[in-house]
Amino acid sequence: MRTVGVEEELLLVDLDSGRPRSVAMQVLGASAARSGNAGGQGRVGGSLEHELQQEQVETDTTPHADLLALQVELRSWRDTAIRAARDAGARLVATGSSPLPVEPTMMRDRRL
Repeated sequence: MRTVGVEEELLLVDLDSGRPRSVAMQVLGASAARSGNAGGQGRVGGSLEHELQQEQVETDTTPHADLLALQVELRSWRDTAIRAARDAGARLVATGSSPLPVEPTMMRDRRL
């Protein structure tokens, strides 16, 4: 049976100006504090993790054969990211890049 998962790159922006903010690590910390889970290390999908730039986070679902189950998990990860961004004083925007000019801050990570 075929399965599908979804990965989303989400931009972190200032609540007032909408300009991108370098708060990915704070967002991930807020998420871990809420859930006791630091991300999906060692698993296929099902995580909130950092992206290439500190102005972004990434969600990914586990693979699903049932599209309704995929939708439920996708919304759950979006809600997790929204709450964690709010805890870090930012807003989440479902776009892979900023429509406003920005000087991106790269993550320091061996995987990149």
